[in-house]
Amino acid sequence: MHASGVDSDRILLFGSGLAVGWGVLSHDLALPGSLARAISNLTGRGADVDLVAAGEFRAATALRELKGIDLGRYDCVVLMLGINESVVLSPISAWRRDLDALLAYITESTPPRTPMLLVGIPTLTQITQYDRLVAPVIAHHRRALNRATAVLAAHREQATFIPFNPPAPAHRARFRSTSEYREDARYLAERIAPALDTSADPAGGRRRPRNVPLDSLARRNALDGLWSLDSSADQRFDRLTEFARRSFQTSTAKITIIEGDRFWTKSSQGEAPSEGSRRDSICFTAIDGEDSLVIADASLDPRFAEMEVVKGPPAVRFYAAHRIEAPNGVPIGVLCVQDSQPRDIGTVDRALLRDIALLVQREVWLGAQAVGFARRRTVRPSNPVERTFAPTSSSR
Repeated sequence: MHASGVDSDRILLFGSGLAVGWGVLSHDLALPGSLARAISNLTGRGADVDLVAAGEFRAATALRELKGIDLGRYDCVVLMLGINESVVLSPISAWRRDLDALLAYITESTPPRTPMLLVGIPTLTQITQYDRLVAPVIAHHRRALNRATAVLAAHREQATFIPFNPPAPAHRARFRSTSEYREDARYLAERIAPALDTSADPAGGRRRPRNVPLDSLARRNALDGLWSLDSSADQRFDRLTEFARRSFQTSTAKITIIEGDRFWTKSSQGEAPSEGSRRDSICFTAIDGEDSLVIADASLDPRFAEMEVVKGPPAVRFYAAHRIEAPNGVPIGVLCVQDSQPRDIGTVDRALLRDIALLVQREVWLGAQAVGFARRRTVRPSNPVERTFAPTSSSR
């Protein structure tokens, strides 16, 4: 799920319970979408919340679910586990062992200073009359699990325990409402946002770049699962490139896909589709960065001045692009706008460029093959990918 803005933070939300999103039709209305917006409101930056969640997740199985996910791409990992362990009264010793192994794996798989936030197990409110006989036992066990979690977090520099007991509404329905998810997200965001800022590089004051796989094989494998890119003309993409061209008032807007050392155009407005090699395209530089690439005058930039597209005719002077990722986070191309006239980069709306690129990315994902990209098991088929791994991703 995404929140508009630039220099975006990417958060992985992993677990069960409230993360699953029972009660609403879309994760955008549940905790992930609400959390992205709440964090963005506090930081002033964009936010992307990727969700890996299922009702049956436990600490004992979490490692299996996380393996294969590039955790180095994230600025923060938020864990919501323990609801199942509290109900079945799992041994505290097993909880400590499994959770400690999970934290060790995340620590080893993420760069230094990447915060891990362990959200406390909330109070169970949906208890039948029969279950009220054991409710005090479950509540006692939940508190014991939370105490054990807090102790484990205290012994790891990157980890923080967040107590979580949202107030119950006066009239509790069977499932949570969008307003309840917004309140939950606001509470969590107030604790997550400061952690994102403390993960900055103390030497440069900037947050460290993510470790996104950029090798050709990873990109080739990602493209193999995106059959929608293999089709010819597609009005979905053409509408978005035309929207980008009009929004930025440029002569050209394109969606460029990069495969190995070559590129090809999926959609183009203002010039004919083309293909070529690395030496012919600025897009290879744009895809390597997580922020939008904006160039006021390419003829004055030594990286691009000798390219044929810059020499012209027609000559590319102004260029702006934001990359597009596959569902597994591998960058596969860019949305770019360009013009033959130089432009003051201070007038370029980078947040809008990112937002349009994310719309393109969403259309790419709608055609993605489910196998290999997602195994989500959640409430409703509200997204094209069923059990989120929906690296909503974006960029910064």
